[in-house]
Amino acid sequence: MDGPPPVPGDFNVADGAGVVVSGTLAYSGTQQGQLRIDFLATEEGAPPRLLHIEKLDAVGPYSVSTPPNTGPVALVAFIDIDNDGPSPKDPAGMVRITIEESSMDAVDISLSDTPDLGDLTPGDAAPPEATDGAKGSASENPEIALPPGPETAAGAVDAPENADAPSADEPTEPPANSAPMTPTAPAEIGNSE
Repeated sequence: MDGPPPVPGDFNVADGAGVVVSGTLAYSGTQQGQLRIDFLATEEGAPPRLLHIEKLDAVGPYSVSTPPNTGPVALVAFIDIDNDGPSPKDPAGMVRITIEESSMDAVDISLSDTPDLGDLTPGDAAPPEATDGAKGSASENPEIALPPGPETAAGAVDAPENADAPSADEPTEPPANSAPMTPTAPAEIGNSE
């Protein structure tokens, strides 16, 4: 979702041709901005694809000519209060239809200040928060960042501290891999023989 949104296609259907989708947009809130309906292709197993944007002057009746046999489509209507495209704070509503060869009327959409758009909810605000949360999860990183410079000495001295910090099954492995302690270990082995 990085970068600008994809440029939508356009139905380019002549007046009176194609399949007419019509209904009423209803909104009882007080937010103001550009009113628009996004037509999103919702084919199973594929991400939603923006097919068409219909900008309207006011809530009430609407009518859009669409190509026949477009298939499953989600109509997401929203009020773009900040003129920045769909965002989680925009009043919105959604209806799912399948466009075939017959016109459809009474495709009504109710906009809400707290919409539930499911998998089509805009989520641009989540990634920065997730990044900040990742900074807080740096408690695992001190194990790797503990040796400031002398890695061999820090590895020999700090290995027990690292084993106590995560409290995992690794405390037995650092003594077995104690490379800095190899000068004393062969001496003990030599005396035992």
